Amino acid sequence: MKNIFLFILLLSSLSVDAQTSYEFASPLPPGMSEVNKPASRHHGFYKSFLTDRVIEVNDKGIFAHNGIVSTLSRSTVRESSQYIIRNQHIFGIVEGDSLPFYSDSLNYYFIIPTTEAIISEDASNKLVKISSSSYVINFEENGKYTPCMLTFMNDEMRMQYFDYDFGTTAFDKMTVASQNELDGLTTLTLNPSLEEFMQVDLKQIFGKEMVYKRQELADL
Repeated sequence: MKNIFLFILLLSSLSVDAQTSYEFASPLPPGMSEVNKPASRHHGFYKSFLTDRVIEVNDKGIFAHNGIVSTLSRSTVRESSQYIIRNQHIFGIVEGDSLPFYSDSLNYYFIIPTTEAIISEDASNKLVKISSSSYVINFEENGKYTPCMLTFMNDEMRMQYFDYDFGTTAFDKMTVASQNELDGLTTLTLNPSLEEFMQVDLKQIFGKEMVYKRQELADL
């Protein structure tokens, strides 16, 4: 009976911890200058073998190139003057360009390229430089921020997203700007000083590195 009680108590504490999330009132690290792009020596295209996503770093910022798989039925293509099939490419999907496709007896399948501005003149996310090769991307949502560590090393770009264990004590000494309760979830908006932030073990708040290798444009 004692073991059952301890097990229930453990589940209860985990449930409470799981109901707390964290965000930041201002970009991290606090009080450090924002930049609009990484240094020019880091410019280029980067790709991870874990995803088809390509990250481009240039003099306008940081951009993610993705692909959306889409389809058109053979009957739609046949009955519309908008689409033209030529040399295993389909015209009419992307203005002024064509897309390679795969087809079966019913449909044409193709990938529509998309670009997401992570850091740019028009993006609300903020980039803060913390060393000659490291930055923090602060993703903005509803006026609050979540950090992502960005590190350049030789011909690699490494990204570590905001992540923490349930029940973490990493944020205990940070100033709390506000607290919000919604549907059983407690969200703490933190507003740490630089001193408070520097006391945190970054391994406790950033997840596993995703490694992107620098690529030549012709190899993408």
